[in-house]
Amino acid sequence: MIIQAIDYLISGRHIALAGYGREGKALLNWLMQHYPDQIFTVADKQELPDSSFPVGQKWIGGEDSMSKLSSFDLIIKTPGIPSAQLDYLPSERITSQTELFLSAYGPQTLGITGTKGKSTTTSLIYHILKTYTDKVVLTGNIGIPPFTVVDQLDPATAVVMELSAHQLELVKHCPHISVLLNLFEEHLDHFVDYKAYQEAKYNIARYQRPGDYLIYPAFDETVAALLNRNRVPGVLLPFGLTRPEGDGIWLEEDNVYLKLPLSEPEIICKGVSRSPLAGSHNRLNIMAAAAVSSLYGIGETVISCAISTFKGLPHRLEYVGSYNGVKYYDDSISTIPEAVIAALKSLGRVDVLLLGGFDRGISYDKLATYIPQSGLKKILLTGPAGKRIHGMLLEAGVESTKISFYERFDDMVRQAIEVAGFGDVVLMSPGASSYDQFKNFEERGEHFKEIIASN
Repeated sequence: MIIQAIDYLISGRHIALAGYGREGKALLNWLMQHYPDQIFTVADKQELPDSSFPVGQKWIGGEDSMSKLSSFDLIIKTPGIPSAQLDYLPSERITSQTELFLSAYGPQTLGITGTKGKSTTTSLIYHILKTYTDKVVLTGNIGIPPFTVVDQLDPATAVVMELSAHQLELVKHCPHISVLLNLFEEHLDHFVDYKAYQEAKYNIARYQRPGDYLIYPAFDETVAALLNRNRVPGVLLPFGLTRPEGDGIWLEEDNVYLKLPLSEPEIICKGVSRSPLAGSHNRLNIMAAAAVSSLYGIGETVISCAISTFKGLPHRLEYVGSYNGVKYYDDSISTIPEAVIAALKSLGRVDVLLLGGFDRGISYDKLATYIPQSGLKKILLTGPAGKRIHGMLLEAGVESTKISFYERFDDMVRQAIEVAGFGDVVLMSPGASSYDQFKNFEERGEHFKEIIASN
């Protein structure tokens, strides 16, 4: 079934897809299936498409491909294409796959964003809902493009959707229940500045309607400032480890409480400490997931049971194993300094820390301040970000004998194996993007685990 809101934009129009990654391929396949009499054009920096590109569709290739779209009625931009490359076009002619999807399915969507924790929280919400009903799908930035699930949907299907800032950049429709977990400095290679990144994230709630919900961190000053300068149409539900003023979500004696407008507080999840997810940051993720599930209509017993059986995702403070008496943890998802600090706090004891990668120009001041008091025996670094952190740690007073820099990730990991002693804990939590030596954080994490297992 084609939703009218989508059909109005697509049917009979001259359309280009900007970018041909995972999302672009999924959307083109869906469009060809549902509009077999239309021809669509793909613009991508690749000069020529690969052999899998559908016969009969058009291709505009090359580094200047984004400058050749002025004749199209509608350009559907994929997340990897910076908006600046299309700023010569009228904004009303540019949309995104996420905007198309939310324009049709926003009222049945539970959307999750944040700099960190969104994949874990999204997966946990899906896990809880899947325990309760089969009428639920998982989609979004978690690696499942929205238009691969459209044909599975009916009005009773819940859509659990992870949303990145890149995906939210162009949206003008919102999920019925939106979660903004946190905001830290990231993706400054894509956005003009940190404020632009924040405003993109806020699009998850900007166009909500009365009766929708926004769940957000109660004691986050950056988020508070964002809400103060923007209109908030939905019901505000702040969450925190201690009780917020008024309505909201909080943790008390190992239970999660929810207070809705004009209602008394109620326990929506019991026994949070039974969850395998470690650390205070995961307590917050659990609280947000429990609140979303409760608002969807799931009872405390189901939520509590599901939370205790959710084991987490790979590369997120994942225990790799114990080798020769040394414990290894893979936290490759860590691409900002706040994530490194959270990982160190969650584990309690870390002896050898592996840091660094691609340098996106974010601030490492907090990390440089925290590390001297962390009790680390050895800090190993790699990549442009590692080189910058190395200098900052020396300035912060960390002894030079504790710090070593390596050009190659592999050499850094092998040195960690060499220097770690019996009973030590080794943590790979880079605090930087993987793009200097890997295609993504998953590849980096898998490579780390392979090296550990082979030595």
